[in-house]
Amino acid sequence: VCSQGHTLKFGVSTAAMGCTSSKGASQGMPCSPPSLAKFDGPAGATLLTRGSISDSRGFGAGFAIEKPVVPSEGGESSASPTNSDRECSSESRELFESVEVALKESLHACRARLDLGDANGAEVALSQALRQVETSRLSPHEVRLLLDFVRTSPEYKEALDLLREMEAVAEAALGNDGKDGAWKLGSEVKVDYAALGFPVDEAAAKILLPDHDIVKIYYRLDGKRLDIKVSAVMPTKSPTALPILAGMAAMYHETGLWDTWHPVMMGKGPIELRKRGPYHNLWHLPQKVMMKKVCELAEERMFFVRDAGVYMMAMDGRPASDELWRTHPAPLSCKPVPGYNQTRLVCVAQEHTTAASILTTVVAEAPIPEFFVKLAVSWLVPEIMRRMLKAGSHCFLSGSPHAPCMEADAEGIYAECCRLAARGAELDALTSRGPYTPSNMPTPDVVKRRAGNVLAFEEDFVGGRVAWASAPSPAAKGSFSHASSAEALAVAVAEEAETEGDTLGSTPSNDSCCSGLVAERPDIIVDDPPTLCVCACGLPMLATA
Repeated sequence: VCSQGHTLKFGVSTAAMGCTSSKGASQGMPCSPPSLAKFDGPAGATLLTRGSISDSRGFGAGFAIEKPVVPSEGGESSASPTNSDRECSSESRELFESVEVALKESLHACRARLDLGDANGAEVALSQALRQVETSRLSPHEVRLLLDFVRTSPEYKEALDLLREMEAVAEAALGNDGKDGAWKLGSEVKVDYAALGFPVDEAAAKILLPDHDIVKIYYRLDGKRLDIKVSAVMPTKSPTALPILAGMAAMYHETGLWDTWHPVMMGKGPIELRKRGPYHNLWHLPQKVMMKKVCELAEERMFFVRDAGVYMMAMDGRPASDELWRTHPAPLSCKPVPGYNQTRLVCVAQEHTTAASILTTVVAEAPIPEFFVKLAVSWLVPEIMRRMLKAGSHCFLSGSPHAPCMEADAEGIYAECCRLAARGAELDALTSRGPYTPSNMPTPDVVKRRAGNVLAFEEDFVGGRVAWASAPSPAAKGSFSHASSAEALAVAVAEEAETEGDTLGSTPSNDSCCSGLVAERPDIIVDDPPTLCVCACGLPMLATA
């Protein structure tokens, strides 16, 4: 409706605007632009409301909604909203749109980090989006609308899956330190870090000596599955400015140098099957085990939990039945390894020492014999640890094979390790936590209690423990991404306005608001995920095809 109470028509093109009143027709020009506030007209009148909608690529179109108007109790209605109503609507709309723009920017940043495989970076972007909504001056129902807009986005769902995978790594490597009966102590390796070239200052020596410089190797066997867990505490400082975390990351990340520490690796190391990335890679691992040449197909992920000062790595071998083997068959000289292997590494940095826990899982096609278990825990794993520590100490030295790679830091992971070490020292001062030891390793909470934990937010939201989660849900009738679900929001907002003495006009009924949007103009909703648009009553809403 125009400001004079006349009916205005808006087509897909804004050029189709025209006033249908005799006055407007005689003048050959439209009246004032329409208001997005609710219109309270005489019974039987027709309401056409203008709005717009954009798909995910930024293309948009106008739309018109035609609905019967519900009269107020007196049967009469004002021809237009009051000035104060229009000002309130304009200000609220402007605020809503500003928050919407900020949310889209945050989701765009989240997508960029997801494409790199950076779980924590994606989480930081989502945390920023959620804070922008929760700290806005919008009404509880508008906040709930925008929160659901974020929560139904592909970025949010993909990030949750990746964050669950990240926390699962912490749970696997730190969830049990070997104290219960399921784990058996297989062997111990005493390490002289000073002899390896690590600078062991007085504070680090006090923590490591007399028996905390021992690497403990636990195992548990269950038929076809063998788990081996390594617990170690190392000096945080290295012979250079880089922390020991950088050496641990380099052992896995520099794929052309695995032969410096891996006793059964064929060639120089893993064969990269995709363009190398800082956080996510796919490898062939050719190995020679007991005179047999086998190959693993493994997916590798690295996680940098920046707020917690934690570095994590996950390497998941794929069984021979996995579809990826069809795309990436084993080299001609090797056969796919029977079964599959998994590795989980978690390093928690502190000011003077760094705790490391490594969990390796072997799943075979047949029950694993005892002699293989004894061989693994008494020779193979201890030998790998000795070689890793030796190569890790040497990689910092000028002239070592790793030094040029670490100095170039093409993917930026060694700079990430420096930031993690600095954060670990900062947390020591802030929390007064004591040093970890091989017998007192960190728990998964060191990762789960990070600031901006979106998984925790999601659990609290679903459980009704977030303030805005208690607001009437727009999704009461189903997924909020459907236009029909917005009816619940419109009714809820109308009820809230009525309770608070709002004077915008009559409360829209179910058959005069929102629900006909998709049915009347299906062509305007062009894409998934849900997009924001304006309902016939002037309220923001979400809609998809």
